[in-house]
Amino acid sequence: MAAGPLPAGVGEAISVGNLTFSLGAEESFAAKRVLNNKQERAPVSGLVVGIDRPGGKEVRSRPGTASCSLRRAS
Repeated sequence: MAAGPLPAGVGEAISVGNLTFSLGAEESFAAKRVLNNKQERAPVSGLVVGIDRPGGKEVRSRPGTASCSLRRAS
């Protein structure tokens, strides 16, 4: 199988580092800021995952009532 060049925009990505963080049971809101310091637009995606106990043998789930809101800064 031969591999050729990828079309423009395919396979490009930026790394913003590790944005994983803990949200205590008593907290109801958290925010993280990601700065794009380039002239081009950069797609950003997010995922909300619940972890029962971080570390060994943890169980991950998608919390039914959680939400993730992404927006461009004005």
